[in-house]
Amino acid sequence: QFQNEVIRPLNDLLTAQIAKADALYDNLSKHLFDNGQMDADMPQEEGDDRPELLEKLTLLKWIFETRESLHRAIYDILSDRNTRYREVVLTPYRLSGNNEK
Repeated sequence: QFQNEVIRPLNDLLTAQIAKADALYDNLSKHLFDNGQMDADMPQEEGDDRPELLEKLTLLKWIFETRESLHRAIYDILSDRNTRYREVVLTPYRLSGNNEK
């Protein structure tokens, strides 16, 4: 029940967010150097609709860190699930005094 009500929906949600972050990362990586040579000497204006290379690199860093934290969250959730399952399976053996299994 814990698996169906908590783990699966949360895993699906995090996996969807990871997919979005992957798509953003790939898209930004492909367009990292677009228009870089043409505007290299132009002054940066506030609200400019074409970000500079440094801004793109900063976004890539943030997206990468977000993906990393999402993967870490999935790992933590699955580790917690495995620990709970292990306790459910091993508790009857401990209570019966059967330590061989």
